[in-house]
Amino acid sequence: MGEVVPYKAGMQRGQGYNTYLQALCVKDAVTIERHDDKDPAFKREYYSEFIEEYEKIAKSMRISAGAAVSGWGQEGNVNVDILNRSEFETSTLTYEVKVLVQHQVSVVDKHSFNKIQTENKHATYGDRFISDFIKGGHFYARVSITAKNSSETSELKQSAEVAMTMYGVSGKITQEVESAVSSIKRNASVKITIIESTGTSKSGTSGGGYAVKAEESSDLLAVKEKADQFYKDADTGKHSYVLFAVLAKYRNLSNFENYFTPFDYQIASLRSWALFNDFTLYKAIETMIKAVPTSKFKDGPERKTQLSNQAINIFESIRNRVIRISEHPEEAKQKSDHMEPDVFRLEVLNSIQTKLFHAQSKPIPNTDDYWTDVILPSKGSDEQHLFTFPAFDFGELIGTEVVSFGKKKNGEEYNCLIGERATSLDGYTELSHFWIFPDSVEKFAMQIPQAIPKFFKAYRKHFVRMKAGQWDPKEKKVVVNDVPKPAEAPNQFLVKIQSASLCHSDLLHAMRPDYAVTLGHEGVGYIESIGKEASDKGFQVGDAIGFNYFIGACFECEGCMVHNVRCETGNQKLQGFVADGYFAEYAVVDWQNAIKLPENLDMSKTAPLFCAGITAFHSVDSCELKAGDWLAVIGCGGLGQYAIQYAKAMGIKTIGLDINDNQLDVAKKVGADAVFNSMKNKDYLQDIKKLTGGKGCHAAAVYSASNAAYTGAPDVLRTGGLLMVIGIAPKGLDFINTFDLTTGRYRIKAESTGIPQRMKKAVEFTGKHSIQPEVEFRKIDDLPQMVADMEAGKAEKRQVVVF
Repeated sequence: MGEVVPYKAGMQRGQGYNTYLQALCVKDAVTIERHDDKDPAFKREYYSEFIEEYEKIAKSMRISAGAAVSGWGQEGNVNVDILNRSEFETSTLTYEVKVLVQHQVSVVDKHSFNKIQTENKHATYGDRFISDFIKGGHFYARVSITAKNSSETSELKQSAEVAMTMYGVSGKITQEVESAVSSIKRNASVKITIIESTGTSKSGTSGGGYAVKAEESSDLLAVKEKADQFYKDADTGKHSYVLFAVLAKYRNLSNFENYFTPFDYQIASLRSWALFNDFTLYKAIETMIKAVPTSKFKDGPERKTQLSNQAINIFESIRNRVIRISEHPEEAKQKSDHMEPDVFRLEVLNSIQTKLFHAQSKPIPNTDDYWTDVILPSKGSDEQHLFTFPAFDFGELIGTEVVSFGKKKNGEEYNCLIGERATSLDGYTELSHFWIFPDSVEKFAMQIPQAIPKFFKAYRKHFVRMKAGQWDPKEKKVVVNDVPKPAEAPNQFLVKIQSASLCHSDLLHAMRPDYAVTLGHEGVGYIESIGKEASDKGFQVGDAIGFNYFIGACFECEGCMVHNVRCETGNQKLQGFVADGYFAEYAVVDWQNAIKLPENLDMSKTAPLFCAGITAFHSVDSCELKAGDWLAVIGCGGLGQYAIQYAKAMGIKTIGLDINDNQLDVAKKVGADAVFNSMKNKDYLQDIKKLTGGKGCHAAAVYSASNAAYTGAPDVLRTGGLLMVIGIAPKGLDFINTFDLTTGRYRIKAESTGIPQRMKKAVEFTGKHSIQPEVEFRKIDDLPQMVADMEAGKAEKRQVVVF
């Protein structure tokens, strides 16, 4: 099959065609004898792709550089919405979603060249002729994602890459995809331009009927539904729009006889992409000039008009050059004489007024020696002046980003937003706002003091907002708040949380202070940044890590060698209880607490490992059991389910005990050799004796936080058996007496997550045996209900929030 170009109204088989301009030439340049296939087969494709270079959009639409420039703004020639350069330049990320259905074409047509008397054969015939048409359907969506804060581009790109996997023949809307889409909604604006080409007419020799529908959306999931349906509709024959014209070369016709020498536009077409880029940049700059208020130009309306006319003259000169190249392809080798777009853009920027803003440290009333840094349009009498710099007080300039400072209406809390206005925060009054270039503009942004980047780097770290699930001590309930993104200390990592899970210990609200604290002590994620003192500890940005949950401990004193809660410095804080934990998009972690994760573990399911999992491993590993011994797992929730899997991997036989049948079903599923409901089955002790040779279990590990669970535990043990204490019961264990211990009725040990130095064995064993818990995926907004379900005993699996 020959070269393929987009169909346009008026095309006919046998018509001449100029491939450089994608323009129609003389009709009946070639006579074609048709042999139609009645039911042609079709092929289809469906994918999404990241668009890094602007010209890729035109190429994806099969529009040539010459056609785009020469036909810009002419109805039916170039879709300027899809090729909107201003939108592309202001977007942080651009993707395309494409579904293409194509029917096969005839391969047995007969062609005969028609010699037409004309003075300009190149203009009359073009360089190709239309030999056939391809019918089918084309769904094309350009997805423009614009970050609210440019410093969050890396995170946004990660979310977008995950979200875009839902498009395609095998694409699915997984929990991970839904979380990525939610993250995009929170951190960016989305504009989706859709061009849908299809039709129903199957008749006609000049292309047949066609229909093109254009629309806009911002719903990534809705676009998925549209694209999927478009792909499926091919099976029922719904797509019969004439999509493309198939071109052929005159010289391949037997009776052409070198009637003329068609132009070879191959080199000219390649060189013209530079003209296309300049042309569209000038169009974007001209649009920007129009958008800037007239009062903002230094020399008033005359200067605005002059710059607008200058832009129009330049892109018209580029258009004229493209026309000349179509007539004389060798001219494409000559260097263009128009002004570079970046030079003209700088001229425009230098013609626009800026306003002076003042960075200053402001004292906070009624506090001891406490200040905050703000930027205001004027100097305050009580403030310590830091520096002054020029910025824009309007936002129509391509590439600028808004910075806004606000103050709480009923308090002394200040905030800075980058990419959003403080007016978007409930209860805040905006103090100032301005626009700057987040990336330097050569010969322009250098006017801004060197202190600016450092100033905003600090603000970005402290004032970027994120969602966090917190305990509200005043309301006495769990809430989801927008809070500042944390910044790592010198000895810490800033971690982008991938998943966090709910543990029974999270219900101990009495441990929490009288201020809001982010919940959660089970989490995993990816290192986003590394503190100075942690830079040489064997970790890198991007590493997948899990972590323990104490910060501030020394990790090396005698107390820390037992448990970090016993740190002799007294500086230790338990994350999720008295320090912010992991039910948030970001968290800080002391580097000593971190460990790299095996690649085979699913990050979305691994959060429970870093309390429940490691605790369960230590407990089974410390029960002094050998392969074939019996372990009673008392409490078959998340901890017990982990323990059953570890025991099975060690060759240990397990009996699951619980009063919840659903949890017992899960226990059986993950490998328990037997399960008993100790409330419903009054003979469960006798049944356990029978299973264990009449003696009882070698060990019983209690994973329940119930005193009742502990009270019955000794009865399942054989003489000298081990009682492993894990669950933290609300009261003391009254059944324990010294006679039982001294006469060897049973022994007692206890385990916990332990210290970071012990994590490696547990994590490596987990990876080696691919042990993952049964989990239920939830969203951060579900956290209040998750806590309620656990308090009511309805949580059958580990509940995990995926970010």
